[in-house]
Amino acid sequence: MAAPTKRLEQIENRLRGNLTTWKNQLLDVYNLQKNIRESQPQEKPYVDPNTLAAHMKMLNRIMDEMATAEGELNVIDSDLRAAKSDAEYREVLVRAWPMNHFLDRMTYLGTAVLGAGGAAFVFVGLDLALFFWLVGSVLMGGGLWGLWEWERKRWDFYADQFSVEEHYRPWRRKAR
Repeated sequence: MAAPTKRLEQIENRLRGNLTTWKNQLLDVYNLQKNIRESQPQEKPYVDPNTLAAHMKMLNRIMDEMATAEGELNVIDSDLRAAKSDAEYREVLVRAWPMNHFLDRMTYLGTAVLGAGGAAFVFVGLDLALFFWLVGSVLMGGGLWGLWEWERKRWDFYADQFSVEEHYRPWRRKAR
């Protein structure tokens, strides 16, 4: 079990390599070659001037590419930070959606009245039980319908905030 964890740490450390560090090391190599080019005697050079010039050209190209990549990585990093902040903001908006305690309690009350209808049937008779069952059914049905509407509005708000496509919204599915 320790081996996969160690491998994961190695991968993470490699991915976290700093592009600026690599660019600076490449610049050091460039400057070293530039110094060699300038300090070697013209009559008998240590390194072939054409080879050195070709290496300098490649180093220039690599440093330019690395500078471009570094700039693009900075742009991507700032875009990701902005997207993360935006998603966190939208999550707070969705979580701040208020609960409807009235409808919740109305459903509980309807359930209690339905139960009272059963007790009324046993002790008094069918007439009073039917009244309790009717009132309990209306309270519970109205509460459940209201809660469904409330949650649907919450889901619509969530879907609008996070740009959920229409075919993922369950109550708006079209027949296929």
